[in-house]
Amino acid sequence: MRRIHDQFVRIEFDYGSEEIESHGFDDVLVLCFPLVLSTGAKPTESDGVHDYATREYSVQCLDTKNHLVTVDFLVHQHGVATRWAQNARPNQRLWCIPPRMCKGFAEASATYLFADPSALPAVSRFHSEARETPGHTVLVDAQFAKGTLKSSPRRGLTFLDIQTPADRLIEASGLGGSSEPESSFIWIAGEAHWVSGLRRALVQDYAVNKENIQFTGYWKFG
Repeated sequence: MRRIHDQFVRIEFDYGSEEIESHGFDDVLVLCFPLVLSTGAKPTESDGVHDYATREYSVQCLDTKNHLVTVDFLVHQHGVATRWAQNARPNQRLWCIPPRMCKGFAEASATYLFADPSALPAVSRFHSEARETPGHTVLVDAQFAKGTLKSSPRRGLTFLDIQTPADRLIEASGLGGSSEPESSFIWIAGEAHWVSGLRRALVQDYAVNKENIQFTGYWKFG
């Protein structure tokens, strides 16, 4: 475990002999956090009551040779996952559900990402593995990541405030023009209300096919 930023802790898990695959930049790994002091026992459910809480995380890196999967934890003031990550010790066991794949990315002719800091692990993986993919990345409230993410001749990168209106976010990405191919893939992730508002604007105001949009609310205000 190591702190890679004031807001992120990186933890590497050894998944032993289990079979894990990860093909997409936003493949989701479900981790099961114990609600009481961890004994390493498998999570249980009795009469609909769980002794664990589940949280979804992007796979930062999958090392199949050494059977290691890396996850970046966004540290909040509260929450079962934050408490676990800040107190994690070597060889401590955590149960998980294997990653599920991102949809539609492989066939896209251009990819547009819209994200807040909670989605930075997925964005970071995309920029390390597919930075030459045509399109644009728009990040809100993530100016601290300017030194770690890079643009390329085929891919733009813009940092804005989360209060920026949806139309300005979309215009900053270059989306909405008549020259955009119908096979473009749009990925939106972050605070739930922000994500749904941006998707609504793309569909209603810019006539983007909703089938081309994948959106995920990683967290919610309040």
